[in-house]
Amino acid sequence: MVVAVLGMPAPSSSQPSDTLVIVKDEAPLSNVDIAVALSQATPLPAPETVLIGRDDDFADALASGVMQSRSPLLLVPSAGPLPETVVEEVRRLGSTRAVILGGEAAVQPAIDQELQDLGLAVERRAGGSRFETAIDIARNDAAGADTVILARAFPAPGATDLTQGFADSIAAGGMSAEFGWPVLLTQTDTLTEPTRAYLAEAGITRVEIMGGTAAISAAVEQQIRDMGITTERLAGNSRAETALAVADKLGAPTAAEADHVVLVQGQAPDAWAGGFAAAAHAALLDAPIVLATGDTLPPATLDWLRDGATDPGYAVVPADGSPVLTCVVVPSLCEEARVTLGLPPDSPAGGPLELLSTDPDGIAAGGYAPSTSADGRTVAFLSDGPLSPDADGALHVWAHTADGLVMIDRTPDGSPAATFDPEAQVSADGRWVVFTSEDQTLAGGDLGQLRSAYVHDLQTGDTAHVSIDGTGAPGNYVGSPSIDADGSVVSYVSQGDVGQDAGCACYWMWWHDLDSGEVGVVRTPDGAPVEAAGGTRPKLSGDGTALVFMTATGLLPGDDNDGADTYLYDITTGTLELISVGPDGHAGTTTDFNPSSEVGVSHDASVVTFASTAGDLVAGDGAESGQVYLRDRSTGTTVRLTGPDPAGGIYTEATAGLSTNGRWAVFASSNDPTATGRFGCGVFRFSVLDGTITRIDQGPGDSNNCPIRADVADDGTVVTDHFAALHDGNDEHQNALGGYDVYRSGPG
Repeated sequence: MVVAVLGMPAPSSSQPSDTLVIVKDEAPLSNVDIAVALSQATPLPAPETVLIGRDDDFADALASGVMQSRSPLLLVPSAGPLPETVVEEVRRLGSTRAVILGGEAAVQPAIDQELQDLGLAVERRAGGSRFETAIDIARNDAAGADTVILARAFPAPGATDLTQGFADSIAAGGMSAEFGWPVLLTQTDTLTEPTRAYLAEAGITRVEIMGGTAAISAAVEQQIRDMGITTERLAGNSRAETALAVADKLGAPTAAEADHVVLVQGQAPDAWAGGFAAAAHAALLDAPIVLATGDTLPPATLDWLRDGATDPGYAVVPADGSPVLTCVVVPSLCEEARVTLGLPPDSPAGGPLELLSTDPDGIAAGGYAPSTSADGRTVAFLSDGPLSPDADGALHVWAHTADGLVMIDRTPDGSPAATFDPEAQVSADGRWVVFTSEDQTLAGGDLGQLRSAYVHDLQTGDTAHVSIDGTGAPGNYVGSPSIDADGSVVSYVSQGDVGQDAGCACYWMWWHDLDSGEVGVVRTPDGAPVEAAGGTRPKLSGDGTALVFMTATGLLPGDDNDGADTYLYDITTGTLELISVGPDGHAGTTTDFNPSSEVGVSHDASVVTFASTAGDLVAGDGAESGQVYLRDRSTGTTVRLTGPDPAGGIYTEATAGLSTNGRWAVFASSNDPTATGRFGCGVFRFSVLDGTITRIDQGPGDSNNCPIRADVADDGTVVTDHFAALHDGNDEHQNALGGYDVYRSGPG
C-alpha cells in the first residue's frame, strides 16, 4: 500500500474501511483538489510521468485515459501559477517528466517553466483541435494499439446540457487506461477527417463506439465499417447505462463480478474533472467506473449495485482490509451506494466513548493494555477488577466480545489462572487471543517454567501452549506475545535454546508457525540470534510474514547511531531491514535508548509505524524531541504523523499503533497536534489517507492523561486505556494500576 498524506481539507464525514472517500464534504472539491486527491489515493508504482491538464475545460483531457495506465492526471489553472497542492503532489510522486495536454492556448508557457523549475522534463501532446490532440496522444502513447475507443467531441448543436460533450468519455477513460486503447474523437453526424485518416494510417482493426446514435450516429459507424474496420457500440438509454455497458465489457455485468467499484459524478458541469482523473485509479484496481447523476444515483446504477449485494462475497471487506468502493461523489451519495451494495451503514465519526472494563452491573472496574480486532468488535485487555463474579483480584486477560466479557486465562477446570503479570493481543479476525501467564497448567500438565505463552480460541474455548524454543522445549520468562490475523503464527520474547552457545541467559525474539510447527528466531545476516533488549515489544504482521521490533544494537550497515532503531525481520527470507532511516538510507541521529516499546505494522508489512527521537528521518523536517513516524516500504518514504509542529513532542512510552489495513494510526502525545488548546497528554488518531488528526480521549470534564497502550481498527475505531474518567458514571475504584479503564471510540 502506498501511503498518501494529503494536504486537503479535514473530512467532516466518517470513512469506513471498506470505502475510499475522495470527496469528504457535501460541497464538492475544486477540480484541482479532486485530481490531487485521486492521485494520492492511487498507488501507481513509481510514476515517472505526470499528466497536466487545464482545470477549467475538458477538451484536451478527453483522451487522457490511455496515458493514465502509468501516470496520474493533475489539473492546473490555464495561466498558472501551479497550485501548491499540485507542487506538493508532484514532489511526493517523485516524477521526472511532465506531459502537458493541449497547446499553449490551453496551458500557457508559464506552466512549462514552473514544471521545469521543479526539475521535470516537459513535453506536450497537442494539435490544432481536440481531435488532433487525441490523435497526438494515440500516435505517441498507444502506437501499437489495433483497437481504439471513439467518443463524441461536442454536445449536440443547441444543447443546453453541455455535459453531453464528455459524459460518455468518463467511463471510457478507465477502459482506455486498462486495455491500452486510445480514445479518438469525432463529430456526431460525420467521421471527422483527421480521425478517419488516423484510423487508416495506424492500421486500426476495431473501434469501440461510446454511446448511442444520438452521440455518434449510425452514419459514422457505417463510414468506419466501409473502411474494413470492425465496430462495437457500448451504449445504453442514458449516460449511466452507457457506463454500465463499459462495465460489462470489463467483465462486470453487475457489481457481483467486480472486486472494486469506482463511483463518480456524471452530470455536474465539472464532473469531467473527477471522472477523467479517476481513470488511473480504476485501471489500477481493475474497477469499472459507474455514474451518479446530479444529486441522485440513477435507477440503472442502483440496480447494478444492488445485484452486487446478492453475492455474499462482494459486501465483505477482504481479509487484508482493502476497500471495495471508491467514492468520487459527495458523502450522501456515497453512503447510498454503500448501503445498496450491502455494505454496513456508516456510523457517524467520533461520538461518546464506550466504557468496556465494567463489572456485571456496568460499573467501571478497571482495565488497561487493550488490543482490538480488525473490525473493532473484539477487544482484549488486562484487569484485576471484578469483571465477573469469580474474579479473584489478580490480573487476568479479558476479551470484550459481542456476547459480553470473557476471562481468557482459565485452567482446564474453569478456575481463574494463578497469574500476576500477563500480556495479551487479539488476532485481527477476532477469534484468537495470545497471552502470557505464570500459571503453567492452562493447557493441561505443568510446563515447569516461570511464564509461558498460550493461544485461546474464543469460538471453542480451547487454550494451547505455544511458546517453545528451537528444540521444542518450553520457553522461559516469556513476554511480548503477538499473533497474526488468523491465529496461525505467533511471536514472543523468551529465553531458550537458539542452537548455538550464546554465552548468556538472553531473551530472544521467536516466531512459531502453529500449522507447520516450524519455530525460528530473529537473526542477523551472519546468522547470529538477535537479543530482545531495551524493552522492545515485537509486532507480527497480519499475514505472519514479518516481525517488527526496536533495538539499540546496530544490526545492519547504516545503523551507526547510539540509540534505538526500528527493524523488520522477514520470516520467509530470514532478512533484516532497517525501518527508521532518513532519506539517505542511514539510521537517524537518535541517541535515545528506548523511545517507545510499541510499533505498528500493516497486514502485508508494507507500512510500519514507530516512535523516534531522531530529527532527520524526513527531509527538511527538523523535528525535535520524540515523534511518531510512518514508513511506507513500498515507496521507501517516511512521513511524520505528530502534527504540523516538528517540535511538538510525544509521550515516548506510549503506543505507535497501526490498523491492519494501514489506513489509521494511533499515538499518544504530550502536546496537542490538533491545536485545540486542550491540555495534557492525549490519544490521537491519524488518517493515513488524508492526514487528519483527531483527539480521542476527551471526557465530560475535558480531563485526560496518557495511556499505557492504544490500538486502532480498520475503520478507525480506537481502543485505549485511560487514568481519567472519560465517561459519565461511577469511576471510583482502585483496580488496574489504581484507576485505568478501557474505552472504545466510534469509527473514523
